[in-house]
Amino acid sequence: MNDIKFVNMSLDVVPSFELVDVDRVKLKWGEQQDVDVKFSVSFNSDDCRRLARRKKNFKFAIRYLDNTDKQILYDTEKIWAERTYDIDFSQPSDALAMSGK
Repeated sequence: MNDIKFVNMSLDVVPSFELVDVDRVKLKWGEQQDVDVKFSVSFNSDDCRRLARRKKNFKFAIRYLDNTDKQILYDTEKIWAERTYDIDFSQPSDALAMSGK
């Protein structure tokens, strides 16, 4: 894995994603290792109000890219590598819930 791509799946808001840190470890063919990814996502005030009023969660995906900028489709166990996330804005801001699928 060489890079991360964030994909906004909630088209009525425009978040700002920032990659904070990613483990860029060189692996040999067939070698497995967990990779920690740290990122932040921020919204302007209007988008936060819009998200709080609607019934649907904010959704986005993280795609992993190799050293040739091609998307890594599956992990070594043949599980889809792209991860999708939902953030529930219906709760008070100090209790936002984020779950990865």
